[in-house]
Amino acid sequence: MATLKDVAQLAGVTVTTVSRMLNGRGNVSGKTRERIHQAMDALGYSPNEMARSLKAASSPFIGVIVPTVNTPFFASLVEEIEKAAFIRGYRILLCVTGMDEAKERDCYTMMLSSKVSGIIQCNQTARVEEYVRPGAPVVIIERVSEKDIPSIVSDNEHGGRLTAEHLIARGCRHLASLEAPLEEESDAARRAESFRAVALAHGLPEPVRVFFPVEKLFSLDFEEHIEALFREHPEVDGIGTVDAVAARVVHWCLKRGIRVPEDVKVVGYDDSIFASICALPLTTIRQPIPEIGALAVDTVIRQAAGEIVPVRSVLPVQLIQRSTT
Repeated sequence: MATLKDVAQLAGVTVTTVSRMLNGRGNVSGKTRERIHQAMDALGYSPNEMARSLKAASSPFIGVIVPTVNTPFFASLVEEIEKAAFIRGYRILLCVTGMDEAKERDCYTMMLSSKVSGIIQCNQTARVEEYVRPGAPVVIIERVSEKDIPSIVSDNEHGGRLTAEHLIARGCRHLASLEAPLEEESDAARRAESFRAVALAHGLPEPVRVFFPVEKLFSLDFEEHIEALFREHPEVDGIGTVDAVAARVVHWCLKRGIRVPEDVKVVGYDDSIFASICALPLTTIRQPIPEIGALAVDTVIRQAAGEIVPVRSVLPVQLIQRSTT
């Protein structure tokens, strides 16, 4: 079995450097981190492997990895995870990656070395399968793994269908979506697919798709993308997007004399705080965030206890109709 010393020798660094990186202490350059990760992969080394550490002692911590806490969805999800963990006698160890794949991997490694009981990974990158080993107490939220790592998602496919069907039922004939480009592995990509399929099944034109960088979800700066949508596609009369963008769309329209819902109907996704503070109460698709958080905690605890858990859990969504449709 490989040791820390073996990793250090193969990577060409000191044991102290490897230890600093694994524990998230001190500055370790990106190139050095990459060499250490490559050495760990080559040797099959997993620091303080959770399965072994749990046999020796139970940890009171559950690790949570998220890309940001600057959006209502992730902020609410972290809060629900913390509540559910506390009820079960656990605390959370939170890492925020800022969409940095190297940092995401470092967070995972650091949590392993800290002997957490399990990890809830709300990742937005597609490389998680490269370093999360099947069988470890890990659950992924909003992404389905190709390596049978347990995942929890809301029914995004049904959410996209509900959005399109509702807009069409309310009289819309030219649909559009404002969205961040997502990897195919992201379950949220299914929303756009079903949204499009419903429009075509009703004999409507191909829905317009306007993409914004995923970082915009952190800064909430969507003005130029909304403006481009209406400038290039003035015929659009029905829009589906996440709540944060939907609220901006409503505000943009009202400032320019475009009536909502008479001229344009808007449906959000999440039923976040944006749905209630929007200039008009926002019609939206409600994700069961409390249930997602509670199920994620239950899943890692059951895994840590050696139980078999579902590889994929899909939770239902529902349409909440308000003033924007």
